[in-house]
Amino acid sequence: MLSLGRRESEPKLVDLRVILASVRDLVAPSMADPLHRIAFEAPEEPVLVHADATEVMQVALNLALNARDALVPGQEGNIALTIAPVGAIGPEGKLMVGEMPEEAALIRVRDTGCGIASNDFAQVFEPFYTRKGEAGTGLGLAVVAGIVAGAGGAITVESTPGEGTLFEVFWPPKPRAEEPNTLAAPGPLDGHMLAGKAVLVVDDNPAVVDTIVAMLERAGAEPAPCLDPDDAIAAIEEDPQAFDLVVTDYDMPGMNGPDLARALRAIREDLPLLLLTAIPLAYGRRAGEAEPFDVVLGKPANMDSLVASARLAIANARRRTP
Repeated sequence: MLSLGRRESEPKLVDLRVILASVRDLVAPSMADPLHRIAFEAPEEPVLVHADATEVMQVALNLALNARDALVPGQEGNIALTIAPVGAIGPEGKLMVGEMPEEAALIRVRDTGCGIASNDFAQVFEPFYTRKGEAGTGLGLAVVAGIVAGAGGAITVESTPGEGTLFEVFWPPKPRAEEPNTLAAPGPLDGHMLAGKAVLVVDDNPAVVDTIVAMLERAGAEPAPCLDPDDAIAAIEEDPQAFDLVVTDYDMPGMNGPDLARALRAIREDLPLLLLTAIPLAYGRRAGEAEPFDVVLGKPANMDSLVASARLAIANARRRTP
């Protein structure tokens, strides 16, 4: 019934050297400026991880294309792709996505391009952020964030406007499902704060859905992606008790978030509803003042704020219903 926004991962043993070499070979012909170069450096020995090769390729290619588009036309510009085996190198940049794995192989994409302005730094992985001007969709880095977070990895970023940017991807050697259950995820929130909670994630943008679903999975929830508000209504009509929470975007074609919330509330009055929006002040400044939602969360939202807001929405729904 639901329009799924994510493909099933197919982890297998992959050599990161092979994938990054392919990325270099794909990007190099697209660099039309003769002053721009892309180079790849890798160790002699294989750098092996258990991962979905298509997902790793998507991450590396999107980062390389982002680096290409950041190079300044008519000026010398370089992209350096490097990889390192598990445990060889620590992070240089600021942690922006995920939680740092105890063990991880490293993919680095460094460019000497325009850099990222300090006031844009927190928005780099938000959907529709772009350094491309009018070109591109701005979805590439949001997709990267969703894939890496879903794999249990992390991304750090270091950038200086006018000098360039470094993206570091720390990829765990094994998929999350193979990690021992006794290992607790580091960070201020417990990795199981939403354990067992079924969450319906509604957004017409697959990249947004991927990102939110990945963060909820890291918190122990059982998210279901949905790309169409009508499908969300149909799912709740079919089984009003199927979900413990609905997370929805505001701006969607055909039906916006508030209209969806009212339709769902008519089916099940006590259904917890969380709105994600770039304009949260339009719906009240405190939780509980945002009818028809239990909580309104502003974008960009990190994992901590998303999980805390999800828990608060569930609690608020209990308080407002008999």
